[in-house]
Amino acid sequence: MKAQPSLKSAFLKKLGMIFERNLNNDRITIPLMKTIEILLQSDYLSEPALADSLKVIHGLCVKECNKSKVIVKLMASIGVFANMLSFKDQELN
Repeated sequence: MKAQPSLKSAFLKKLGMIFERNLNNDRITIPLMKTIEILLQSDYLSEPALADSLKVIHGLCVKECNKSKVIVKLMASIGVFANMLSFKDQELN
């Protein structure tokens, strides 16, 4: 049974809230980015209706990794960004 896009959007908003509250806390943000990467890879978040929520996640990943020298964090963000390339939304790409 597939989850409805509205439930997935609410889930992404929760992830975004957790991400935003814990910016620069590598113990939380790195596993969070790896989890988002897995969800994107599995096509769980592939609906076009989720593009706005994913833009927020994208912005938080950029904010988290800006000027970072932590390789593990940068690799986790690359996984998120690479999987977002499959979306048809030009702004997200």
